[in-house]
Amino acid sequence: MGAMILLVDQHQNGRPFFAELLRQHGHDVITTTDAGRALQTCAVLQPDIILLDDSHGHELCRRLKADPRNRLTPVLLVSRSSERALAPEQTGGADGVLTKPLSTGAPLHRIQSFLDVKAYIDKQAESVLLS
Repeated sequence: MGAMILLVDQHQNGRPFFAELLRQHGHDVITTTDAGRALQTCAVLQPDIILLDDSHGHELCRRLKADPRNRLTPVLLVSRSSERALAPEQTGGADGVLTKPLSTGAPLHRIQSFLDVKAYIDKQAESVLLS
């Protein structure tokens, strides 16, 4: 079973393609263009990873990371420009940055790496609770 991924992107052109690419790799993908809806979705569904378009993702990332339920959920900003390096204070606390185009394997490998770490942390937390 794949991971649940929340994809927040206000730009209609690339979102369906990337969502379908993630689905082809076995993940459940929820998409939205709205920050408020993204916050509601996170509160209800607790996705395994959140991908945010960097044009509006900085503030949303800050709000997501301020919620204790999301602190350990990886948040990746998706940037349109490889030339624009984001300083840590510009990312809103994001765990990483992906560069478009997202059709290559590199972003998928990075997403999978974050999902693997998240699964490990979840397993450790479950072990602590059970003991």
